[in-house]
Parts: sequence; C-alpha cells; structure tokens
Amino acid sequence: MSYQADAEKDWPDDTLVKSVDLQKVIMLPRIPGLKTTIFTKRIVAFHETFASVGKKKNKKNTISVVWHEGTAGQSSTEITSAYVTALQKERDKRHTIFWVDNCSAQNKNWCLLSSLVCLVNGDTTSMEDITLKYFEKGHTFMSADSFHHGVEQEMRNRGVVYDFEDFVNVVASSNSRKVEVVEMKNADVLNWKDGHSSTKTKKAPNLSKMSVIQLRRGSRSMFFKLTHADAHFNELDFLLTRFELKVPSVLRPHDRGIEEAKKNDIIKKLCPFMPLSRRAFWCSLPVSDVVEDEE
Repeated sequence: MSYQADAEKDWPDDTLVKSVDLQKVIMLPRIPGLKTTIFTKRIVAFHETFASVGKKKNKKNTISVVWHEGTAGQSSTEITSAYVTALQKERDKRHTIFWVDNCSAQNKNWCLLSSLVCLVNGDTTSMEDITLKYFEKGHTFMSADSFHHGVEQEMRNRGVVYDFEDFVNVVASSNSRKVEVVEMKNADVLNWKDGHSSTKTKKAPNLSKMSVIQLRRGSRSMFFKLTHADAHFNELDFLLTRFELKVPSVLRPHDRGIEEAKKNDIIKKLCPFMPLSRRAFWCSLPVSDVVEDEE
C-alpha cells in the first residue's frame, strides 16, 4: 500500500499510522536582527515528529518529541529512545505503521530494529506489531514535513525564541495546536543496543534494499518486503542468540551536557539581550568535556 493510500484509508481505532521525521536544524537562542547571534555558537534543539496520516489526521494526535543537545544527542541509541518515548504515549494501540525516509542513521539501522523487537515483545504497550514503511526515492512530501513547516512559520511569527521552553511553546502552538509535545528527559534516553548477528544476516538482503520491515509480538525475527508491491513478508532471524528482549537502563546517569566554552559564550554574549526570566535556563545548562559539539 502506498503512502497516499494509507493517507486516504480510514484506519480502525486500534491502528496507529504516522509519518516520522527528525528536524535538527533549530538553533537556540533565536534572536533575529542581533548580529552577535550569528557569530556565537548556540545549542541544537531536536524535534522528532510523529505526524498523523489518514482521515483522522485533523484530530490532535500528532506527537512531537523534543529535546536539546544538553540532554541528549542524535546517535542511533538516542533517536531510538525518541521512537520509544512516542510509542509509549500510544501504548493502547495494537498495530503501528510508521512511514519514514531511508536515512540509515535514524530509521534503518540494527539498533532501532533490535529495540523495537524488545518493545513489541514487552509489557509496557499492547502492540502486536510495528511496521516501518520506507519512502521510495523521489518522494518529496509527507505529513511530518508539513508539520515542520508549520513550526518554522510559528517561529517566524514569534520572532524571538530565547530558550528551550520558548521552543516547546512554539511547537505546541503551531499547526492549530493539533499536537502533543513530549519533552524527552535524561530518564527517557535508554542504552538501546544493536543485537543483530552478522552471521545470521550475511546472506540476507541488505537493509538498504528493504522497503517494508515489520516486528511482531511473540517473535524474535524481523519480517521484510523488498518492494511495497510484494504480497508476502520474508522472515529473517537476525538477533544474536544471547540478545535479551528487555528494556535497558538509562544511557547516562546525568544529562549529556555541552561544551563549557559554548555555555559561557552564550551567557556572556547573548543573555544580556534576554529578559531575566530566560537566563536561568542557560545558567543551569550542564557541561561536559567529552561531548562532541552537535552544531
């Protein structure tokens, strides 16, 4: 079934159908007209949108998972945590379909697939299956893109976005407020692992060739189609025998943090142009000497 067909279908209430996209070019603070902003390193805010698809998409059932680089980065483990955070908000659904692009770092990697097997076989949701459908080359539109455009429009209307709370309010107010904004905290960033066996997958088609991938309750396998037109799934036992289907512990005992020099620059050069009520966020940002700058 094509994306357009999914969008036109009136899916039953126990089925979740969304398009997923990560927007990661939001730089905070945003102070238009202030030249100093351009020459000051700022923090990156991430915005993973799970946008409604289908005839019920006008209801408030789009979910936006937001975080900034002081909390977490954009590794496969952290992106997977955003997926799980969104899925936990829909825990009563029995079937999930996500339309995603073919970006291997975000949507088509062994860490994500291994983790979704753990989730669909766990007791924190009622899901029977999770299906990832990948857009074909040349596809230029999905509902998540439209939602991100609405967020950018709201940011332009606001003018200034001083801190992360301002950004959360922007997302919540955009797109006629038809969104649930979920802020991903450090406790939500779990140490998800790549559990695939290179021996078991050696003779299987490469992930890049797969158009549809499904994970099912009661199975450690993944089921895939090479084209959207294929009538039947192929089964692939891809996990290491020793890989345990369980929810891991948190990735870090504390927030990720940013470079201290970067924090000091923002406080020194940009905080004087902010209301006092916005400066507390920047002063309380955690720092770290070992993180890679996300900018």
